[in-house]
Amino acid sequence: MKSLLMCVMAFTMLFTPVQSKAKSVETNIPSKSINLVYDDSGSMIYENKETDRWCQAKYAMEVIGAMLGEKDTLNVYYMSSYSKGEKDTKPQLQLQGSTNGSVVENNVQQIHNKVTQNGGTPFGAVKVAYEGLKQAQTDEKWLVVLTDGKFKERAI
Repeated sequence: MKSLLMCVMAFTMLFTPVQSKAKSVETNIPSKSINLVYDDSGSMIYENKETDRWCQAKYAMEVIGAMLGEKDTLNVYYMSSYSKGEKDTKPQLQLQGSTNGSVVENNVQQIHNKVTQNGGTPFGAVKVAYEGLKQAQTDEKWLVVLTDGKFKERAI
């Protein structure tokens, strides 16, 4: 658990939000693009014994999905999607924020119900998510990486 938190903190410091100059005039609430990279590799589930790192990270995603503001977008990149050399630059899951309770519930359900491949841990997924932020037209750009930090550079 400590290594997961330390990795998230380290990446947060390395990839601080890139600020754009455009601010929302109507409500003064900034719009956010949140690109989240989720480590769904085997080491998040099993490492000499069963572990709960994957469910802690998935729960963190669900909380972020539930807390999205009306102008926010959450793009989720699963690391396993890049372990076989795929070059897809689109997120595997995209959610729009809302104050509507049913939309918020749907966002959380989409994250909760998503079954991933339990594949590798290529750092390329982080690179793809970061590049996606450069294209975003929002006031704030966040890169969040949920991982145990055991990268295996096999792709991208």
